[in-house]
Amino acid sequence: MFTRPLRSSRTSRIAAASAVVLVGLSASFVPTAWAEDLELDSGHIDVFNVTADGGNLKLDLKEDVTGSHVLRDPDSVTLRVKEEAWTDKTAQVPEVGTSGYYLPQTQDPNLIWPGWDTNGVRSGGFGEVDINFVKVSGPGQIYAFQTGSFGGNTPILANNGFEVRSGEMITQQEPAHVHTNWVFTAPGTYTMCVQATADGASSNVARYVWSVGNGGPNTVASCDGEGEAVAVAARSGNDDRKNRSSSTSSSRSTSRATTSSKPTSSKPAPAAAPAKRNSLPETGPSYMTAAFLVLGVGLAVFGAGTVRLVKAITRNK
Repeated sequence: MFTRPLRSSRTSRIAAASAVVLVGLSASFVPTAWAEDLELDSGHIDVFNVTADGGNLKLDLKEDVTGSHVLRDPDSVTLRVKEEAWTDKTAQVPEVGTSGYYLPQTQDPNLIWPGWDTNGVRSGGFGEVDINFVKVSGPGQIYAFQTGSFGGNTPILANNGFEVRSGEMITQQEPAHVHTNWVFTAPGTYTMCVQATADGASSNVARYVWSVGNGGPNTVASCDGEGEAVAVAARSGNDDRKNRSSSTSSSRSTSRATTSSKPTSSKPAPAAAPAKRNSLPETGPSYMTAAFLVLGVGLAVFGAGTVRLVKAITRNK
């Protein structure tokens, strides 16, 4: 006479267990914020993670090293570029022309895999985002560029250049998740003061510290007071950096020729350079991949629970 209540209890337990598993899986993809100091020397990192809350922009760091989509204050993280990243192959890149510490566009599991993600601005109604390098300092040069599917290197900076310097910026024309090649030419500590701007809005100025190789100067620069000029330009819409021609970049390279043996190029950049940046490929794990993973696992759990439920009912008939 206890068969029916027992079957009901078993059904409830199975349903409850399935619900707990599904909730747990869903929660695992919700970004978690942490603030303690941390050094990251390998794994996937969205260094410049831009999000929007209403009409406000926020710039932080998102990593999948200590968890899934863990959000961190950039100032609490040291981005460690190991000595083993050193290579002579970067000397074969004409725009770099020297050996250096190389972080490839595709993931090397032994090194950090830094990129950026602006997908988080969609909810605020934003599209194009500028990632502004307000201040860049360090013992050497920093280069960033992409490698095409069929070879050849593509600039990612708004001025069609390859060297990341103070005043440069990346224009991400559509929300995307992107990775690129990075080269640091000397060991030591590099500091980036970075600010995101979009459609008249500006984010906080975030400080990113890179510790490269073994030895070298270890001074961390301050970002205090940086970014106001960028914010004003963003609000007024008067930012002429997007209109700078490659001749400006070439003249700067020439002025450094006395201290560097890197070759310079006189080839002019095409007038419609932003069109190239429109095709920056998305790389790395995406939110849609995570969503489909959760859905697939959830359906599997639900199916297993249903089978167990049917068997339980059959046994108790």
